[in-house]
Amino acid sequence: MLPEGIKRKSLEEARQQGVSFGEFVRRALEQSLLRTNAGKQGFDRSDDPLFQGMRHLASQTQSRITDASANHDEYLYGKGA
Repeated sequence: MLPEGIKRKSLEEARQQGVSFGEFVRRALEQSLLRTNAGKQGFDRSDDPLFQGMRHLASQTQSRITDASANHDEYLYGKGA
């Protein structure tokens, strides 16, 4: 069962695209799975500045950063960001 707000937005988007609700859901799931599988196939993060910065920080602190998603502004811009 979908939350009412998501269902309402999905129905409206399906209407705008001229497809059934079922087709809209199939397409959305297919796109999501393609993105997920792309990540599992070894997305190259070596040129990504965020990952480069995190590797640099980890090497300076001699520990793994485990809270980057919650505190990314602090890591990227410093305390008080």
